[in-house]
Amino acid sequence: MNDLEKNFEIFHSENPRIYDLFKKYCAEVHKAGLTRYSSKAIFERIRWHIYITTKSGDEFKLNNNYTAYYARLWLSDFPQHAGFLETRRAGGKAVSTSYGSNRFNIERESVSA
Repeated sequence: MNDLEKNFEIFHSENPRIYDLFKKYCAEVHKAGLTRYSSKAIFERIRWHIYITTKSGDEFKLNNNYTAYYARLWLSDFPQHAGFLETRRAGGKAVSTSYGSNRFNIERESVSA
């Protein structure tokens, strides 16, 4: 497990509402009839919600490097929507990640478009 993956797992466990929002916004996009969407756009929507809509003033920042981890986690949790979020390799080697019973491959520094 690399440092980025370790940091993601810590962030994910300490901030479960981020994944809740990720799932919520994916569902909204899917319900609107889109068959493909950008996980980066979902992440930006989360930022908007946290910093603008709720004005929560939370001190944490969303690391762009976590976008790929959330996208792959969502795709693993919702396999019926395979292909909804595009994932691709940006560089680095593939690493294996598991969350509970979900197991999937993540590529270091992956991004989605």
